[in-house]
Amino acid sequence: MQIRQLPLPLSRFFSLLLLVLLAAACARQTALVHPTPSFTILHLTDTHLCRLDGYHPTLIEKRKHYGKGHDPLRRALTVQTRKIGADAVVVTGDVVDFYEGTTVKGGLRAGQIEYLSPLAARVRVPLWLVLGNHDIHTHAVNEKAESKIAQWRAQVARAAWIRQIGCFREGTYYYRDVQVGTASWRLYFLDDAYRLTDDPAGNLWDRPQLDWLENELNQLSGRKAILFFHVPLPVGDTNGDGVSFPPPPKGWPFPDTYKKGIFKILNEHPSVVAAFVGHNHKNIIEDIPLPSGHMITQVETGAFAIAPANWRTITLTENAVAISEPGDLAVEKTIELRTASWRK
Repeated sequence: MQIRQLPLPLSRFFSLLLLVLLAAACARQTALVHPTPSFTILHLTDTHLCRLDGYHPTLIEKRKHYGKGHDPLRRALTVQTRKIGADAVVVTGDVVDFYEGTTVKGGLRAGQIEYLSPLAARVRVPLWLVLGNHDIHTHAVNEKAESKIAQWRAQVARAAWIRQIGCFREGTYYYRDVQVGTASWRLYFLDDAYRLTDDPAGNLWDRPQLDWLENELNQLSGRKAILFFHVPLPVGDTNGDGVSFPPPPKGWPFPDTYKKGIFKILNEHPSVVAAFVGHNHKNIIEDIPLPSGHMITQVETGAFAIAPANWRTITLTENAVAISEPGDLAVEKTIELRTASWRK
């Protein structure tokens, strides 16, 4: 792997400086207590940040449509965050366009996370990220100038994210607590970045992560929960507006759909009220009805890399979640919480 390095003393100085800044902006371990009656999150997804200098011409040609995303993302993380009064920023995956790619000299080079780090350090509110499939991708180009995208080095990529971005310092899935008035919220940030081609959901929820999530939800004790991850759960057009997530396969739900995995956990834990996702580059909201009688609202925001107006606000209050229209503060959907028994 060929990575240009600064001279050692200067490199160490900047590394230490970025770690300090990122720890302040990204890794808040204690609960955020918000004295006002609401907590506003700026939701972005699929930012596909990439710096293409020095990469193979085939890679550049295929990814150049994302090559000018630095300045729009900088403005969103700084100017837009202040303008809307955001208390936190969440990016639900495909934060960068690839982890590593083939260079003009033929070797593989990383460096996209390093390109992101100074932007992340400029955010003056908590910045919480989740990984998407592109964040652990290798974009390889062979001797015939043929391009191939794969996840050959997914664990190496995850290790790099953990080392360099503060919110991942304990792993690529985690939670944060937010106190809004008398209400306690827990926000879970999950990792479903590994792509499958032989599974109806198209993504892999590893067993240790599901065990962790189930155990955490079992102990939630008086909080409502919101999930953030990248690849949406399969659901049809439940609201009849003609726009939907990729529908479930024929025969869904299968006899074991709600007996295992993520759907079993969601079915057994009505404390989860919403999930915010990305991946399909569309603006979609659908309710997912579950056999136990409750629903989860799944919300996707369009790809920021395609249009900087693709953002939403998520406003938490003591008894509701207000979800804005894309690119606007006007509310598109409100999830009303029917009982106050979950308040602390």
